[in-house]
Amino acid sequence: MAIIWWFKRLLGLSTGEAPKVLSSDPRLHGCTAMSAAEALQRVNELKKANSQWPEIWQPMNPDGDAETLELLIGFRGPYMFVPHLALNVLQHGCERALADSPVANQVQALREAMRADDKVVRPK
Repeated sequence: MAIIWWFKRLLGLSTGEAPKVLSSDPRLHGCTAMSAAEALQRVNELKKANSQWPEIWQPMNPDGDAETLELLIGFRGPYMFVPHLALNVLQHGCERALADSPVANQVQALREAMRADDKVVRPK
């Protein structure tokens, strides 16, 4: 779903926000994603190592969660050639998700990062 939304946004067919999660409780969705705090720690480690996309995939989705993978693929699009900027936005998303809820998971952090990315105003 996020990939379709990202593609529509890329083509200028959609200007709204990313689709929101119906419930903020990850247990209701059977989600096994890591916590946002753990994701923040991994993002910081990846930033220190100046990681590129091949090194980012596994640490950010170690259990192969399909929803996390879909969000990462959608998120990678605008940052394909600048992964260090993607890590900065992911860090901001993790921090925002943790500010909203101390028990936030990685999926919520990725969604926050995508929402923060939507608010960037591109010059005309």
